[in-house]
Amino acid sequence: MISQALIIVFFNTKLDFICDYCLQTAIFLAKRNIVIVFLWPESKSLKEIIINKIKNKKNLPIVWKKRNIIFYQPIHFIPFRRYKFIDNINLFINIILIQIINLFLTINKHVVMKIAWIYDFEYYLATNTLINYLKIYDCVDYLASVDKVENKLIIKKEKSFINKVNLIFTNSSALFQLKKDQHSKVFKVPQGFNSNIFLKTKKQKKPIELKNIPSPKIGFIGNIDHRLDFKLISQLIIKNSQWSFIFIGPIYRNPIQAKVINLDKKLKMLRQLKNVFFLKKIAKRKVPAFIDNLDLGFIPYDLSQEFCRYSYPMKIFEFFARGKPVISTPIESLIPLEPYVKIAKDAKEFEKEIKSILKNSWPKEYIKKQKELAQANSWENKIKKMSQILKKEFPKNFND
Repeated sequence: MISQALIIVFFNTKLDFICDYCLQTAIFLAKRNIVIVFLWPESKSLKEIIINKIKNKKNLPIVWKKRNIIFYQPIHFIPFRRYKFIDNINLFINIILIQIINLFLTINKHVVMKIAWIYDFEYYLATNTLINYLKIYDCVDYLASVDKVENKLIIKKEKSFINKVNLIFTNSSALFQLKKDQHSKVFKVPQGFNSNIFLKTKKQKKPIELKNIPSPKIGFIGNIDHRLDFKLISQLIIKNSQWSFIFIGPIYRNPIQAKVINLDKKLKMLRQLKNVFFLKKIAKRKVPAFIDNLDLGFIPYDLSQEFCRYSYPMKIFEFFARGKPVISTPIESLIPLEPYVKIAKDAKEFEKEIKSILKNSWPKEYIKKQKELAQANSWENKIKKMSQILKKEFPKNFND
C-alpha cells in the first residue's frame, strides 16, 4: 500500500454527495499517509461566512481533522466569483495556502513522496502550482455535457489537464480504452465501493418508508437527475401499473444540463403516476435495508448521453453485494457483467426482463458470483491495485 506520503485529495463533490468516491478514497489513503482534503465544492466567500456568523448559522471551520484526515475548506477572498477568472484566482490563492499548511503538517515527519490526487480537469491550475508533487488523475467518469457549448469546453479543458498529469487511473475497461491513447501512463483499476457496509451487513428489516408501497417493488437508488432516460421510464411505468417504481435519492439539478433536458417538467410528469414513489436521500449505512426489500433494482440511464454510456455506476456493486437482481440499459462497463446484471435497451426489453425475474427465482450461483465481483471491486482492492502501479512506475519513492 502507499505509505508515508503527503496526499492532497482534490474533491469535486460535496462531503454528503451520495456517490462518495472522493471521501472513501481519502479514508483508505489516510490509513498510512498524511491526507489533506481540498474541499473546493464546499468553499465559501468571506461575505457568506460573515452573514452566517451574524445569523448564528454554523460555519465549517477552515481546517479540521476527522478520521485521521485533515479537511480544508477554501475561502473566496476576492468577490464576484461568478466570473471564471476571479474563481481561478481564488483557487490559486487557496492552493498556495494549502501548501503552506502542508509545510507545518510535515515538520519532523518523514515523507517519501507528495501526491496531488485529482478527479476533475477544473483543477488544472493545481498542476501548475503544485511543484514536486506527483499529479494523479483519478478518472472515475467520462466527463461530458448534454449542452453542446459546455461539452466542447469540457473536451478542451480535459485535454489540457491530461497533458499536465503524471498518471491516469481509470475504473473501467470502457474508460481505459477512451483514455489510453491520450497519455503514456493510463491504468485500469477496480471500481471501488463500500464493501464494509454492503457485504458485511446482515439482511435488513423493511424500512418504514417502504411498508405502504405495494409489491413488486422496482427501485432506483442514486441522484435523480438529467442522466435518467425519462422516455424509457415513462413508457415502462405507464404500461405496467401493477408494479411499484421507487426512486430513492436526492433530486440533483445541474445548472446547465437540467435546463437542457427540462428536468423539472419530466419529474412533474412522473410524480403524477400512481405507481411512482419518490423517497428522499438516505444515509449510506441504511441503503442495504432498502435494497434488501426491493424485488429488483434498475439503472435506466439515457445512453444518448456520452457521460452515461461510459459511466460505471457504483450502485451496481451495491446491488451485487446484496445478491439482488438488477436490470440496466446497455452501459459499456456493465455489458461484460452479464448475466449477473440483465441488459435491456428499451421499455419493451425492460418489461420482458422484469417479468422473467419476478416469475423465476434469482439463481443462487448468480448471487454467489455477484458477491465475488463486489468484493473484487472494494475500496481496499482498488487502493491496493493503485499502490502496486505507483510502486512499479515510481519505485524510488517507495520503501521495500
